[in-house]
Amino acid sequence: TESVDAVTLFDVIEHLANPNVILREISRVLKPGGKALIVTPSWQFGGSSDAVYHGFEYTMEELVRQVGATPGLTVVHTGQITGVYRDLVIVALKG
Repeated sequence: TESVDAVTLFDVIEHLANPNVILREISRVLKPGGKALIVTPSWQFGGSSDAVYHGFEYTMEELVRQVGATPGLTVVHTGQITGVYRDLVIVALKG
């Protein structure tokens, strides 16, 4: 509890059956002022880019809403990686 400075999820959240459980755990283990960096493929083409392995693909608005709804986490930065990999990037701060 409150023992970690930073947590990273690179191409993980889209594979989780219940990402809210993991987001609450991230909030629990982060120290006050700690940061979570979440990177995930952007939803595109009206469907999943990997329907076999991705449980859900996010728009930026959906990702911000889900992370921001997690008690203790506040989204402080958003971005997007463009090109071949069209990933969404979120930085959340433990308040």
